[in-house]
Amino acid sequence: MIHPALAPYANLAVYTAMGLFTVTLVCFALYLAARTRPLSAAPTAAADTRTPVAAGRHPATDRLAVATGDSPPVTGGDDAPSDSRRARQIAAVALNLTYLGAACLLAAVVLRGITVMRPPNGNMYEFTIAASAAAATVYAALARSRHWEWLGAFVTGLILAALMAAVLLFYTGAAQLLPALQSYWLGIHVTIAICAVGFFTIAFPLSLLQLAQRRRNTRPTMAGHRLLAVVPDAETLERAAYGMNIVGFILWTFTLITGAIWAQEAWGAYWQWDPKEVWTFIVWIVFAAHLHGRATAGWQSKRATYIALAGYVAVVANFTLVNLSSTFAGMHNYSGM
Repeated sequence: MIHPALAPYANLAVYTAMGLFTVTLVCFALYLAARTRPLSAAPTAAADTRTPVAAGRHPATDRLAVATGDSPPVTGGDDAPSDSRRARQIAAVALNLTYLGAACLLAAVVLRGITVMRPPNGNMYEFTIAASAAAATVYAALARSRHWEWLGAFVTGLILAALMAAVLLFYTGAAQLLPALQSYWLGIHVTIAICAVGFFTIAFPLSLLQLAQRRRNTRPTMAGHRLLAVVPDAETLERAAYGMNIVGFILWTFTLITGAIWAQEAWGAYWQWDPKEVWTFIVWIVFAAHLHGRATAGWQSKRATYIALAGYVAVVANFTLVNLSSTFAGMHNYSGM
């Protein structure tokens, strides 16, 4: 049974979240701009009211190091950015908007589920909305507990892009699923995949920033030097991305397992070499290689980071190219995912 009267409210929640994340992205960008000013340019009154920071460190790195149990690494220098009162005010506004945006996306998922009276993850539109909600919720929790305001512009940018794709490219009206998809495994298998994508999405900008920080260390005059001075050092970013990828990999492993069990019930075999199955396995292999390389002595963390980035590209390809291209036509085509 479908309740069409609720469908407009689910869509309204998505549009509201898009508006909130647009403003949030601007606020986080303003926060980074406020933080990239030299220490000497910060208001002295605000600086006098804060606890002195040791030379060569900046607050974002110190807070993240405390949260992970590590000694705060030395970053910056005389040009280390200041956490002025204005920057803190902008960050507070951005974080509150992030919480509201995440709440709107969660509300959209719930309302969509009530509208169609099933788990709201049966097509590309619903998957994108739910994955965006997962990424927003994970980031909101981390931003609150670890003060990851410096990551906000990158995460909200990805979420906003995903929501625009969902509305403009993947939108599907509220409808019942085909009989083959009407299984309790839909709620288990796809929901686990959605949570995995949420963690992978947070790890992706962390890995990009890590590579940029390493390049900054070898080229101090490169463009974006002051912007990169705001974020933690490369080693701290690498550990954070590694933690996100570990959680995502564990969830993706359960995605593979539950998918195989559902395939056996639906098609009579655990594995059919369906393009969707193959690409899901490719994603698992790539992230397994990343985690193995990261834990192997003698491996450069830079190589492991490139593998992690390739894994996220494979996740996006698995969701877009495999679903939309006739080249990858297979047994999953009827699902819209």
